[in-house]
Amino acid sequence: MQGRLIMRAQAVQSAILYPHVHRHRQSLLQLASRDVADEAAAKDSAKMQLQSDREQYGSVVEKIRAQPFVAPEKSLYDQIPEIDKFDKNPFYRGSVKNSLRDTSKNTHEWLPCQLMGDCLTRDSLIGMKPGLWLQLQKTLRTATSGLIFDPSIVGVLMEAQDRTLSGHNLRQATDFGLSRLYKDQNGHWQTADMQPGDRCLVIQGHEGAMKAGTEMIDYKPDELDTKGWLSFGSTEFHSQLLYCFDRHDLTTMPGDMERRKGWLRVTLQNFLRDMKAIADRWMWDPAAVPPASDAFALPFKGYYGQDGGRTGVTVEPTNYVNWLNYVTGIKQATLQMFDINSLGLDNILQ
Repeated sequence: MQGRLIMRAQAVQSAILYPHVHRHRQSLLQLASRDVADEAAAKDSAKMQLQSDREQYGSVVEKIRAQPFVAPEKSLYDQIPEIDKFDKNPFYRGSVKNSLRDTSKNTHEWLPCQLMGDCLTRDSLIGMKPGLWLQLQKTLRTATSGLIFDPSIVGVLMEAQDRTLSGHNLRQATDFGLSRLYKDQNGHWQTADMQPGDRCLVIQGHEGAMKAGTEMIDYKPDELDTKGWLSFGSTEFHSQLLYCFDRHDLTTMPGDMERRKGWLRVTLQNFLRDMKAIADRWMWDPAAVPPASDAFALPFKGYYGQDGGRTGVTVEPTNYVNWLNYVTGIKQATLQMFDINSLGLDNILQ
């Protein structure tokens, strides 16, 4: 693109429904880095064990032949009481994550993957199989390509500038290459050529939703982003999900199993209500943008194509309506998803 954007303001506004993270839980960034560290430690340990096995048996095949018959492994549910600090055990936590994360690719997990071990532990303590919390982890998913943050929460304001080479403009201002997307006085979406000095918002979303279509100067990516996504605000967003999970815990669970089912239904309804509130607050609804609003920058690359979002589609003045309709539909479907009656849990809770 001929034009470029330079940072003027970037902030997550006051959207706190709950504190950032529960006082007893590490931050999302610490949880993510802990997984990376655990996996690295597990690999190092495995390499050392393999070297020891080779020295003792000569080859892994010979080691297998030398081992006595071992009974089939217990399920993860059955092994929980035997595992010290289950949610901090890299092997078992990794097993749960790897078995569930690919069940629905390119989706956002409203119960973040760091909570899989917690979900399994809760289900074991409740004593119901299949476990409802792990079921929710697998079910509550939204296409990442449509999870766009409300610009009233995540504000990234930038100013258009000419790109220069040795002091000379590459293009004239009339051929600047950037556009503004905005609503006019009548509430209709419009686009117009952007000129140097014009200010606009750069839309942000979940990692996997969009990337910049032009050069951005001084933009600070989210601390969790490593691949150049326009995802500023993700850390705050996911931290609220962690806290929502923590505040709906097992501290008031009754001892009697029959009463426990009724208690669990109420607990889940309250949890889903609060999760829905977070989704409604954070997810952008283009229809709710007021007339004569701030402009948004075009183009950008949106990952919402029919191939599952692998290649991305350039969103520009000729096709932005398709993207806006897609984002609107994803939010509507997500809010409907949090209805407990639509999750197929009745056969477990009865």
